[in-house]
Amino acid sequence: DPLTLQALVDPGALRFERLRIVPTIEGGTLRTIEVPPDARLGAEMDVATAVDARAAAAGIVDRLLRLP
Repeated sequence: DPLTLQALVDPGALRFERLRIVPTIEGGTLRTIEVPPDARLGAEMDVATAVDARAAAAGIVDRLLRLP
């Protein structure tokens, strides 16, 4: 996933929020659900909640063009 890699190497184009997340399986598919902070379930995670698509795309293309 190019956006995931971009988030790891240059997260500036993304906005992150600290959310409490619970993993679950729904219809045979792994899903993640946000729960209230006081729920005492799951774990706190930094979650990308917004992206500057132009900046992210430019960063991804730039990185691809620099591959040997």
